[in-house]
Amino acid sequence: MITPLGQVTGELQDVREWTTFGNGSSLPAVSSTKKYTGGYAVRIGNISKAAGLTFAAQNDVRMGAWFNHVGLVNNGLGALFTLRAAGTVVAQVYMEQATGNVILETGGVTRQTKTATEIGLNANDTWMHIGLIYLASLGICTFFVDGIAQLTYSGVLAGSVNEAYCGGSRNSSFNYGWTNYSYIDDFYVEGGIETSEAPPSDRFLFSLASAAGASAQWTPTGQATNIACVDEAVPNDDTDYVLASAADLVDKYATANITVPTNYAIVAAIPIALAKVMAAGPTLKLVAADGVNSDLESAAKTPGTSYGYVWESMPLAPDGGAWDETKFNAAEFGIKSAGTF
Repeated sequence: MITPLGQVTGELQDVREWTTFGNGSSLPAVSSTKKYTGGYAVRIGNISKAAGLTFAAQNDVRMGAWFNHVGLVNNGLGALFTLRAAGTVVAQVYMEQATGNVILETGGVTRQTKTATEIGLNANDTWMHIGLIYLASLGICTFFVDGIAQLTYSGVLAGSVNEAYCGGSRNSSFNYGWTNYSYIDDFYVEGGIETSEAPPSDRFLFSLASAAGASAQWTPTGQATNIACVDEAVPNDDTDYVLASAADLVDKYATANITVPTNYAIVAAIPIALAKVMAAGPTLKLVAADGVNSDLESAAKTPGTSYGYVWESMPLAPDGGAWDETKFNAAEFGIKSAGTF
């Protein structure tokens, strides 16, 4: 079964949305200059680390991202995707300025090379969808551009991976990469993959909490109402927040309406909360509600003692059917306290 492992969109306007990798001296940043969906993307500089995700070890993963670049610096080695296992690079796709080649490596060995022109990666300032599948159980690793397989390897792979990155420079050495700037949007990673098909060209529509919902049981701090504590576009951490001091307290919020693009369907709704615990014991559940059917509740999440994101991919609406635009726009999303206090 396909399991979402994480996503990076830039829409949270918060660098805590991703982790980084590489020896670059700059960090990926949120940018509104170029974006494929929504209002923001992730900007990668020419000496920047890569942006990515960590997750529980998986044998079979796929990832996709919308990518935009304006070429490589002189002698630059610009990474497209990097997979690591316990800190070791096990697979990487990168582009080499000196030769104009795009290279697929696994286990540090070049497996296949094509020119960027051959596979359509030479186009500057153009959004393209790139994807990678890594199937250790089948011994297949394939890189895709706009849904077409371009570089592939069949053979023994290193095994499970637990880190995935997009952008940056080749491997972990300090190499100049993409000319200022390249951009990443709607990067995602999924596990439990059983097919060698191209990763879907997913798009993530972002919708902030915009109005009070049917329940406001958490305590507002720093503002008079619960919604006023959680509706800011840029997180302000402890400036204002809602606080639970007991289990089974529920806050629900309406969110801004979305418009699903033509020829797309909603695969899942993903409630996200920026949260922390102030002592051991409390946990948090994500909630989706339609006011008619029983609320959907995620498994309990355990935030850290510093703010970080917790989320849950919900492929079905509260009525048990697939989400659509009408159901999403009518739904409320929220949080429920759990654990011990």
